Amino acid sequence: MKPKAIISSLLLVLCTVFTAQAAYSAPERRFTYHESDGVYIYYETQNKDAYRKLLPKEFDMPDRLYVYSFISDFYKMDARTDPYKEASIFLLAKHNGREVWHCIFMPVTSEISRIMGVRRLGLPKTMGDISLSRNDTKYLGTATPKEGGTMSLSVNTQDYKMSSDEENLIKSLSTLPKVNLLNGKAIEMSGGRTKNLLDIAKRFPKKLQLIPGKADITFQAASGNSSSASAHAFDLTPSKILGGYYLLNKFTFQLGKK
Repeated sequence: MKPKAIISSLLLVLCTVFTAQAAYSAPERRFTYHESDGVYIYYETQNKDAYRKLLPKEFDMPDRLYVYSFISDFYKMDARTDPYKEASIFLLAKHNGREVWHCIFMPVTSEISRIMGVRRLGLPKTMGDISLSRNDTKYLGTATPKEGGTMSLSVNTQDYKMSSDEENLIKSLSTLPKVNLLNGKAIEMSGGRTKNLLDIAKRFPKKLQLIPGKADITFQAASGNSSSASAHAFDLTPSKILGGYYLLNKFTFQLGKK
């Protein structure tokens, strides 16, 4: 066989191998998150009665009535998972003597996300209508759960500089573990490993942008959401905003196993 013919045969074989590998390569794992953004707020409330009613008996009341809320848009996922939006309210609590966050409210726009969040992480996910608008330095998220009412979070980053006290408080609060109840058992999201987003954003600005701003959160309750014997998450109105920011995340991560 002539040299040119041999080279052509080798190229054909290599092309066939690479084509076969591409055709039969394993698909990307479902629930792979490539990119998302959202608004995040920490605040203090004075409604101790509602706070205690909303916190499960497995948790003790904290020394500080702090609330953590966000609205996120997971808009870039793996090919087999639809993008979706999510809103949330977490309460600061004590569990086994340490401070943790516990989620009491989490509407989403995806039924599969709702199911997986409930089954795998014990999250109180429900369906809802959620939007997130981005307008230069102003970011606004709104969430309306299926039972009605509306939660609105806003962050205005224009000419805003985070104080050292605000930065230290957000660092300490954002690194606390998140603990949910799954089949009556306490479990920690991410295995209890919570990273300091402020430091990560400084180290990897192309992957994570955290822009602080003047934050606000408002609630419009639906009629019949709560009574004297019960409480709704929207009863936890803010008495003081502790800090807020807009976050753009380009780090890829995955939810659990296949």
